[in-house]
Amino acid sequence: MDKIKEDIFNTLYEKTVSFTEAFKSSDIPEEDLHQERALIIIEYINDDKHAGKEHEEIIDELKTLFTERVSAMMEEDRTQADVSEKVLKRVNKVNDAALRYKEEFYIKPTPKELAEYMGVTENYILDTVQMSGYEISDIDFSMN
Repeated sequence: MDKIKEDIFNTLYEKTVSFTEAFKSSDIPEEDLHQERALIIIEYINDDKHAGKEHEEIIDELKTLFTERVSAMMEEDRTQADVSEKVLKRVNKVNDAALRYKEEFYIKPTPKELAEYMGVTENYILDTVQMSGYEISDIDFSMN
């Protein structure tokens, strides 16, 4: 970055500190907010989007870009949390069924037996075990 762009960056970075304040209560670490702000400013300067614009217009555009990017990050985090919760529920369901089977029949079920017991496919069981990181220990895989 040349000296002129570096000076512009430093000025804009200083003038946009308040952008992160609105998102401090989010689950995004403050360091990440500052990093995103810096990246947006760098992209903005490198694309010469600031050329010929008034200072306030530049700040408004940067604020819009920052808000959009951080909002997208928050939505992505929410989506990943929803997926994680669904996986955990599925793993718990299979694990609980394997425990019930073992208590009822006094043996560990094979994936096929557990699938029949639960009314699901064997692939459902195998996929769930894989999702769990192979932590479901009450299933007998010796016959597969």
